[in-house]
Amino acid sequence: MVLTKNHAGRIAKKLGATPADKGGRAHDLKEIWHGGRLVAQFGIRRGSRKDIGHDHIPKELGISMRETKDLATCPMTREKYFAKIGAKGSSEPEPEK
Repeated sequence: MVLTKNHAGRIAKKLGATPADKGGRAHDLKEIWHGGRLVAQFGIRRGSRKDIGHDHIPKELGISMRETKDLATCPMTREKYFAKIGAKGSSEPEPEK
């Protein structure tokens, strides 16, 4: 089971991820905020190959590969994801939008 760039994009959109302001990286870094706390972040490779693996995402989201696939393909909702991880995160304030 491979997570593709398309899966990563769908996950970022579903979780309301915002771009991290950290330039010069090989990936587009996405941050997931919930309740004013940073709960996760992950990178999406910039390459044009959509089939290249993004298997680092489950670890960075704190869930299994199956749950990550479910998040990308709709069985898992945003609310279920935050309930699953207990919405734990850092105490950094959420950036203004």
